Amino acid sequence: MLKKGNNMKFWKISYINKDDINHKYLGTVVCFPLIPFTWIKIRLSEKNNKGLLMHEIEHAKQHLKTLTLHPILYSISKKYKFWAEVQAYKKQLEYSTDRKNDLVYYSIWLSKNYDLDITPLEVLKKLME
Repeated sequence: MLKKGNNMKFWKISYINKDDINHKYLGTVVCFPLIPFTWIKIRLSEKNNKGLLMHEIEHAKQHLKTLTLHPILYSISKKYKFWAEVQAYKKQLEYSTDRKNDLVYYSIWLSKNYDLDITPLEVLKKLME
């Protein structure tokens, strides 16, 4: 699914059957500075997880909104990384069937797995804004 144009997007979605993705994540985006294209990779087991897909698409949009500087900003700025992940998890929450539990889970997950030096309560507050 490679799309472009006003109603189309600059990303490709692949469902991966092997361990192409870091073992602790269900999906990822591959993007490079100065290249307006994002490859979204999602574990095949999560093919029907609309929330996860929308989370990764949010990162693809961030790549374009930053004029393709997303991977640089994400790697050098914890503030930007936190902002980017909060936006993506907020999008994922729109598809949640158990918002209360997912808010708690995402808050803990984000505080523990993204090297952000932030507490689950701080994440929770941002996700609820």
